[in-house]
Amino acid sequence: MPTIPLNDVLGLSLNGELVPGARLATALPSFVKLAALPIDQVPVADAAASLNLGQPVPIPLPVAGLTLTARGSGSVTLIGPTRPALDEFDPFNEITIAPNEFYLALTLTVSADPDVSGGVGLATFGFSATRAFEIRCYRRFLRGSDGFPPFGKALALVASSVFLPKTADDLKQLQDGTVLVLRGDGALSISAGVEVSLPTDPLAHSVSGPAGIEIAAGGTMDVDASLTLTGAYQVRLRRLDPVKTELGVYTLQSKELDLSISATIGVAATAGPFDLGSRFIKALTRQPAIDSAEFVQALPGEDQHDKAERIDSFQSSIQSAISTKLEASVTAGLTALRSNEAALLYAVDQNLAVADAAKAALAAAFLGKFDALTRDPQNLPPGVTEEMNVFTHTGLRTLTLNVNLMGLVNLMSATTLVQTSSVERDSSGDITLITDTSNASRLQALLINFGNNQKRLRKLLSESFLIEAAYQASELSVLPPTLRAKHTHFSIDDRTSRDEMKDILDVVRALNLTVPGAAQQQLGQRPSFGRTTFYAEARYATDAVRDAFLNPPAPFENLGRTALASLLAGDPGQEFRKRVASDDNLWNAMKRIGNRAQFAPLFGLSASALDPRVEAAGVDYSAITSWAKAMTGAAQALREIGVFLGGAPVAPDDPKLTAARDKLKRRLADVVKNTGEEFGEPLGMLMFYLAAGRNADRSVVLSGDQIPRLEIS
Repeated sequence: MPTIPLNDVLGLSLNGELVPGARLATALPSFVKLAALPIDQVPVADAAASLNLGQPVPIPLPVAGLTLTARGSGSVTLIGPTRPALDEFDPFNEITIAPNEFYLALTLTVSADPDVSGGVGLATFGFSATRAFEIRCYRRFLRGSDGFPPFGKALALVASSVFLPKTADDLKQLQDGTVLVLRGDGALSISAGVEVSLPTDPLAHSVSGPAGIEIAAGGTMDVDASLTLTGAYQVRLRRLDPVKTELGVYTLQSKELDLSISATIGVAATAGPFDLGSRFIKALTRQPAIDSAEFVQALPGEDQHDKAERIDSFQSSIQSAISTKLEASVTAGLTALRSNEAALLYAVDQNLAVADAAKAALAAAFLGKFDALTRDPQNLPPGVTEEMNVFTHTGLRTLTLNVNLMGLVNLMSATTLVQTSSVERDSSGDITLITDTSNASRLQALLINFGNNQKRLRKLLSESFLIEAAYQASELSVLPPTLRAKHTHFSIDDRTSRDEMKDILDVVRALNLTVPGAAQQQLGQRPSFGRTTFYAEARYATDAVRDAFLNPPAPFENLGRTALASLLAGDPGQEFRKRVASDDNLWNAMKRIGNRAQFAPLFGLSASALDPRVEAAGVDYSAITSWAKAMTGAAQALREIGVFLGGAPVAPDDPKLTAARDKLKRRLADVVKNTGEEFGEPLGMLMFYLAAGRNADRSVVLSGDQIPRLEIS
């Protein structure tokens, strides 16, 4: 039986008499004059005294292979009926003291003997054996026919009641009216099965590509969670009746900030190596789960090691996102606890908790591993009853993780999802898979999945914006009214020339985020600027989006040419391109011809001339006409939907509304599939900005190795 023989250590017999050489005479000098007094006659102030053991006192109690040593400090406390609670510094002030009873408490500060610990880190209930923790035993004494027992005998009985349980049978040693408290720093582990809800963006699950994947509006997946709580806490063992014992874990309110939580997410032990990723994709797409082999086949490239690392990264990102949510939820739940509320509370019936499962679960809990008691509260071993589990009440078992799938409307299958998606997470743990990206660093991370093909990424982002904006401008109630459609541009250049830097600064100027002349000041005399990252963003409210499609300030092609002129202002050697922006006759001639390969004579060159200036002018022409065609197509689709609905309010469950959504989906799919890659360049962003009457929230971020960071909103 793992009893601490404190009576032997203190030199105190069970009847309260001191043996020769007893330490107690020096550890508690007042004991000699108080020993024979009944406890109700002992001055409380005299009994509530420090226990000075002098040198460390070895206590021959093996706990997890350790020998504990009392570190020379402790206390004896007598608590009478005038006190409002058993101990105002502990979280169980519901234990009141009746007029015919007293409690006597003995407290020791202990740690592992450094000479024999063998480097073992945990002693009991997860407390660190390398740091001091506290053992505190309270014992109740009732007034008998002869009154209360003398102080010496009462202290001897309290000392003999101190024990540390290792097995379920050890709980029988806890006497009626005895409370054992351990407090200190350590680590507790718990487990739980968690249902994760994955609500997606309204657009992503309302629209899919022509043969598109079906995005779930609110898929769910089940995972296993393991949490470790590290820091200050205390454990209470209390006898409730002759056969029932209470086991509780409490946070220390004075040290609540010292308690940290870490969570890991896994799957059942029998699951395959790609089980978490497979469940995630299945929950999002309503498609059959794909296995690891299909995932590997979907990934680009031939390097199998690289593919394996990407699979690990994919699942690790999901785990990390869910863990963040769990940690935040549990932290909030623990912080909300009142001082007398347990984080975990169980009642153990010693007559019923006799099966191997109950014994194993309790033995693990005595070492700080509460996994078996927390994994499934509805299926606890016989004899163990859960009274409180803050981790259940904080929503740990029903977690919501918002998933952003904007940009996936053109993807055809779960395989394509694998090829193009990257799991990112923000500070709150929510997942971002493709777009709706709020900073340049996340967009930069996405390039990994596009083979560093910036044009391809920009085209996808711009197509997503066009579709999102069209749905926002429609009357289909697909997107929330507060949503602001976001148009982004992103570029990375390892060797940014002076001309390229001016082009970047021209975008900033054209978005009205800097004053004329500022670009020249920032350029200075430098010929190059090293590696740079540039991110620009424009966000549009619904009214601005509707105006851009249905009530632009000028025809779309004219707006495109105005945007081009703004970007080229002050650029030498761009005469051909500037003519595209300003010369109406030239523009009309280009439209009549239509073929960029035949534009050279329009600029006074031979038909066979291969001049890069003509090619650049042709690129501008294609970008403007492609954008204008897309905007016209989207606008026409919106007008058709308006006519289809007839201008009257439509109930959310009206089949006519569903038909209108399908119609707009098909029209927009046709619109975006014909847009060119230039649509994602700064010109495309500026053209829409002008179409919306410059009514947008704008921001830019420019950073690099050799330039001061520029961030303007």
